[in-house]
Amino acid sequence: MKLTKPENVVSTRHSIATKLLRVVFALYIIVVAAVTISHMIMEYRYQKSNISHDLEDVQRTFEQELAVDMWKMDEESLQSTVRGMLELPTIIGVTIDNDSGNNIAIGGIVEQDGEVGKLDLHVHILSFEHSHPMVREEGDDADYELFEHHFPIVYTYQGQEKQLGEATIYSSTSVILRRVRLGFLLLIVATVFKITVLWFIFLWVFRSILKRPLSILTEATEKVDLENLENAKVDIKRDGNDELTLLESSFNSMITNLQVSLADRKQAEEKLQEGETRYRELFDNMSSGVAVYEPVENGSNFVFKGLNRAGERINNVKREDVVGQKVTEMFPGIEEFGLLDVFRRVYKTGKPEHHPVTVYKDDRGLAWFENYVYKLPSGEIVAVHDNVTERKRAEEEVLAKSEQLRASNQQLTSSEQQLKASNQQLLANEQEREKLLKTLETKNDELQSIVYIASHDLKSPLVNISGFSALLNESCEELTGILRGLDIGDGAMQRIQPLTDEDIPESLKFISASTSKMKSLLDGLLQVSRIGSQEINIETLDMNRMMQHITDTFAFQINEADVEVSIEHLPDCRGDEKQVNQVFSNIIDNALKYFTSERKGSIKISGESGEKESIYCIEDNGMGIHKDHQYKVFQLFHRLNPDDSTEGQGIGLTITKRALDRNSGWAWVESEPGKGSKFFVSLPASPK
Repeated sequence: MKLTKPENVVSTRHSIATKLLRVVFALYIIVVAAVTISHMIMEYRYQKSNISHDLEDVQRTFEQELAVDMWKMDEESLQSTVRGMLELPTIIGVTIDNDSGNNIAIGGIVEQDGEVGKLDLHVHILSFEHSHPMVREEGDDADYELFEHHFPIVYTYQGQEKQLGEATIYSSTSVILRRVRLGFLLLIVATVFKITVLWFIFLWVFRSILKRPLSILTEATEKVDLENLENAKVDIKRDGNDELTLLESSFNSMITNLQVSLADRKQAEEKLQEGETRYRELFDNMSSGVAVYEPVENGSNFVFKGLNRAGERINNVKREDVVGQKVTEMFPGIEEFGLLDVFRRVYKTGKPEHHPVTVYKDDRGLAWFENYVYKLPSGEIVAVHDNVTERKRAEEEVLAKSEQLRASNQQLTSSEQQLKASNQQLLANEQEREKLLKTLETKNDELQSIVYIASHDLKSPLVNISGFSALLNESCEELTGILRGLDIGDGAMQRIQPLTDEDIPESLKFISASTSKMKSLLDGLLQVSRIGSQEINIETLDMNRMMQHITDTFAFQINEADVEVSIEHLPDCRGDEKQVNQVFSNIIDNALKYFTSERKGSIKISGESGEKESIYCIEDNGMGIHKDHQYKVFQLFHRLNPDDSTEGQGIGLTITKRALDRNSGWAWVESEPGKGSKFFVSLPASPK
């Protein structure tokens, strides 16, 4: 795309540069002419001032000769002296007057062809006796200004000066013109030559400095191609910082700005195209109907200009059927509907209006519509509308149901009053429950204290019983030995021997076993009571390290029972290290106790972490727990089979539950007899 070339291209003759050259050269001619004329005037004035000096020199040269000639009254000598004076280039005339004022000698030149020159020197010597006043004839040097110089003719005789008369010598401007004529001619020739040379210099300077750069700029301007602006920049091949380089820079800057502007315009056109595409997509895909109208008949009626897809669906028309048609023709009920008046007001005022939900009726039926109308800057009217018939029907149904709901609310109000009375009763019950909980907590503390004191204080009697039972056993053995060494009758010995060999040792054995069991139970109670009173230190626990340490502790039992233990990667948790260690030790210890000989034992330890808790699973394939006993395993002194020979008093899982309670955790069991058990332990998760 090229720029349009101007129709009236300015020629070089009428260009600003040519006019500037003419003005500058004319001013130069005026200045040179003024200088030349001033020089000529000064030269003329200089020569004019020299005339007076020349006349004085003539006086000093000839005044003595004139005095001698007049003293001697020698006419020939006087004529010769006057002729000699006239031969001087400065002198054009001489007159000599005697002391009476009469003219006695006249000498001068005549005019020929209007020009004064020494063409015919003539001297008129009048007799000294017949002298007469000089009369200048008309025409003698009439066209020139005369310069006169008077001096007295004085002769010194015997030391006395005597004035014999007066001489007058004449010169004129013709003498000055003869002197300066050649100089003026040479000056004029030199000036003309200077002007001519400078004209060619100016012309060369004009062509090299102005015309060529301007021609480059002009040609570049004519060849500007909007599609190839990179090659439109010019280089006038000038250095420095003057108006032309500034013009070059401005032209190149203009090209650069034009490139930027064209790029911006192209980008803006692309964005406009994108915006139009988005607008068209938005216009066609809006859920509400949108109609664009053009006012006609001075805004009293409106013609369809556009309608989106939703408008076609809502109004059950086709876009091509309504575009170009008047709205009153397509929808004859619009005026009664009230929307036409809204269109007219919006068109006049430019203020948007909301036409509320109103029923529209014509021969096609009736429907409820809601409209939002506003005016575009182009003067067109836009109506965004929705068919709310379904919503209106739903509202009517809602109103009907609201009446039903109002009746129900009255019933609910009555129920609320009853509920309020129940809530008050529940509040009283809750307060009573809180009171009972506090009482229970107090009793629990007292019970824990009693258990601790009882388990601690009962140990002393048990120690005594155990000690004295051992002494009694030793005494019984010593008594048996003594009896055997005595000579007692067979009848008495038969009666004593069952007592010393069977009854007393068996009784002492039962006493010792019961004492040990009682001591073990008291130790368990003491451990349970201590769990609730121990100070705990909650910290982040490395469960992988802890579980490895626990399994290392049970290494002997694991090898003895030939059990396979597998530990997966376990998440960290929060808790007291000692009590958490005891929790998992008790569970693993129980698992090792209840394996069956029918299959090889295995224990699998796994875990997973949630947002708030870490859950661990200790799974074994032991004998399992019946469903009826699963909820009892954490109770105090509960055992699966009290009659078997398995070690333990049934307090391990009780301690586990109490420890988990203190560490904000809990445990549960899932088990199936003959297949094994899964003990789950939940503890607070460590922060991530």
